[in-house]
Amino acid sequence: MKKQKTKSGVPHVKYYIDMYKEGNQFVGIARELHYTGAGKTIDEAIKNTNKSVKLALEWCYKKKTLNIVLKEAGFEPILQEGEVIWDNRNYLGSFQSKVVA
Repeated sequence: MKKQKTKSGVPHVKYYIDMYKEGNQFVGIARELHYTGAGKTIDEAIKNTNKSVKLALEWCYKKKTLNIVLKEAGFEPILQEGEVIWDNRNYLGSFQSKVVA
């Protein structure tokens, strides 16, 4: 597999962001990786969540623990259009439910 990395050396990682409105701000949660970001708009919350994930993954990469962290979070490297991307194929999404007592 050909390894593709970003400028920082971190490989490409595909993840999902769940979005919540809390008061007058939006909060994004990269659920699989357990990182968050907030902002006054959805776009700002996405940007800040991505920044949080990027900084955390760069730190793991520098500490040589990135592969372990990604594997423990359910990610696996896959070859997609000639590029290695870490993807979590086990993540199915968020579902809303309720309990009737």
